[in-house]
Amino acid sequence: MLLLMAFITAHEIAQEKLHDVLYGNEDKSNGNNDVPQGLEEQNVIDESKKFVAEAKEMLFHNEKIDRQVVQLILTKRISRLVLHEEVDVINRLVQNGFLMPNDAEKEFFTIIRHDTYRLEKSRKKDQKKVIQERILSHMSTFNTINRDTTDNIMLTMS
Repeated sequence: MLLLMAFITAHEIAQEKLHDVLYGNEDKSNGNNDVPQGLEEQNVIDESKKFVAEAKEMLFHNEKIDRQVVQLILTKRISRLVLHEEVDVINRLVQNGFLMPNDAEKEFFTIIRHDTYRLEKSRKKDQKKVIQERILSHMSTFNTINRDTTDNIMLTMS
């Protein structure tokens, strides 16, 4: 499941950056792109989009994959990305002299560390909950199968 999400993310980023990789960033320096998209480039992007669509289909429409787990993972990943972005912004503010390092530590980094701790704690709690739900689900399935088997044995004995 994580592999599928990483695959999707990597392809979507690569689709956006392919032109820059092929032709360099200097083509966009004046705000417009003078190099038109080539047929090969479009074919690569189209093929990548097809693979992404297939991966999303597997991820979101596969009965074997628990949607609750997918939602938990996506929520946690986005939360981590937001926290990392906050750290980057604060570091840039310190580097550019808009914020003193002591103030950054006291006002922001302490809060971010606390949020990161809470996020990790909730991740562990959510994992426990999902595991418990799966165990209960398997136990009820086993009990149903066991009850049906017992009933069948009783019928054949009478």
